[in-house]
Amino acid sequence: MSRFEVCGDAASGFGVSDSATSRWSMPLDLSEAEAAELAADLNARCDSYQRGPEAVRWCKPAVPVAARRWKPAGTIDVWIRDRGEWYGRVCDDTGRVRWYPADDLRPAGDPPVEKAS
Repeated sequence: MSRFEVCGDAASGFGVSDSATSRWSMPLDLSEAEAAELAADLNARCDSYQRGPEAVRWCKPAVPVAARRWKPAGTIDVWIRDRGEWYGRVCDDTGRVRWYPADDLRPAGDPPVEKAS
């Protein structure tokens, strides 16, 4: 799902590469957290499939969410529709950004919902 990825190491610095063009989008002078934030922002704004505005939903302000086993995951600031599925971009307390499928997220504090059989 991610077009832009964090590359580099702690010794030389981190940057962001673009898998669509096989080029570096940014020089290797960022911290890992800065590069991760930049990559997540670039992935939300553009991709190789040219998402239209109907496939991006911003959460302003960001909303606390729980993920997978309904443990606090951080805050969600944007939803992206990719190949027919919705994904949420979640930033945890350390600044790490992850993408979760919509079925793996719910508002923090809500009880789990059982699916009908």
